[in-house]
Amino acid sequence: MLEGGITPLHTPEELKEMGFHLIVHPLTTLYATARALTDILKTLKEKGTTRDDLKHLSTFEEFNKMMKLESWFQLETRYSPQRKSISSIH
Repeated sequence: MLEGGITPLHTPEELKEMGFHLIVHPLTTLYATARALTDILKTLKEKGTTRDDLKHLSTFEEFNKMMKLESWFQLETRYSPQRKSISSIH
């Protein structure tokens, strides 16, 4: 499905009735990301801060969990044993 494309958007049930068994959404997350970037940059331009708009952002902890930051720290420790891991700072 392509939001804004020629083909109308359908639910999975509707598409199944039409004979489709696989649905892809190749640009959905990119479109959502572009909107979020534009919106938060507009907020920064207009207000100079995101203080009142934190509900639109991941928290530091959520972001670290999403990016599996701890696993990157483990890789750093594994392959760079002579360097102190950043994770030891936390």
